[in-house]
Amino acid sequence: MSETMQAIDLLENTIRTMIQKMKILEKENVSLGQKVNQLKQLVSDQNKDSTLWKDKYQSLVIAKTLQGSSKNTTHVKHTISNLIKEIDTCIAQLNP
Repeated sequence: MSETMQAIDLLENTIRTMIQKMKILEKENVSLGQKVNQLKQLVSDQNKDSTLWKDKYQSLVIAKTLQGSSKNTTHVKHTISNLIKEIDTCIAQLNP
């Protein structure tokens, strides 16, 4: 009987240890999930900032070209043409 009791005690101790490890891993999993969400938000914010700065840069390039530099007039005309096409597409989508 004593061998059986020892086996049961060993099994019980092993189960307790595994339960403790499982709880620790669950806490770590929650923590990592929160960190992932924070990093996703950070990436999203950085993408928005990047898009904003790209738009500002493009506007600056157009403004500089329109100020008198004749180097990029073809580029500016092309950009304006693309903007007009985008506006026409938006208007077409608004009309039923």
